[in-house]
Amino acid sequence: MLDIILKALIALVSLAITGVVIPYVKSKTTNEQRVTLLDLIDTAVAAAEQTIKGSDKGNEKLEYVKAWLAERDVKVYGNELMALIESAVYSLKN
Repeated sequence: MLDIILKALIALVSLAITGVVIPYVKSKTTNEQRVTLLDLIDTAVAAAEQTIKGSDKGNEKLEYVKAWLAERDVKVYGNELMALIESAVYSLKN
């Protein structure tokens, strides 16, 4: 049952990313900047998943991703960053 709820939640987050976050990011960046940003986030998420083992380590993985991006001077914050990270996690797992 929890698995079904989790999949539904992931689908809703993906829908929000597609409908709100991506258009917002597109309005503030060039195509090249968006590609670079998404590549950096994908790399950070993959590194966190590879480095930190365990499904119960979500917060630790999130902090790893945020720190990794901060070290590279990525300037996306708050809900936009969280949505892009969630999208990368979803893509990685599917």
